[in-house]
Amino acid sequence: MIVAYGWEDESIRRLENYNTRNLPEVLGLGVAFDLQNLVGPERRRARFLELKHHLRDQIGYDPAFALKTPASDELSCGITTVEVVGRNVREVATALAERYRIDCRPMTSHGLNGLRVSLSIFNSEAQVDVLVDAMREAVGSG
Repeated sequence: MIVAYGWEDESIRRLENYNTRNLPEVLGLGVAFDLQNLVGPERRRARFLELKHHLRDQIGYDPAFALKTPASDELSCGITTVEVVGRNVREVATALAERYRIDCRPMTSHGLNGLRVSLSIFNSEAQVDVLVDAMREAVGSG
């Protein structure tokens, strides 16, 4: 389902407009599935958890940040939301993007003031360290 021009039409015709297609994504989809199958779900999850623990170990003691994602491996995996205490998260996200070319989504709904950090199997611990250093510098705590 794609939201595109004509979405407010209540008839079945609203689904006829596919808008602009992203051909590279469509062409790469099969290779992406091949990679996911090659790595396997157990190895992906293990890597996500390694990186999550590394990130939490790096910022868990820093009073400039508050972890908003549950610590339990049963309740969280490769995505961590970090509150930037006392700072506007949109400003921090902009600073990370402009100064370090790091893209973290600012989460502001429901009173949340946090960055969503999405880690993946191709990230390294060194990249997590760069992120943490950049976050500290961006908020003036490091």
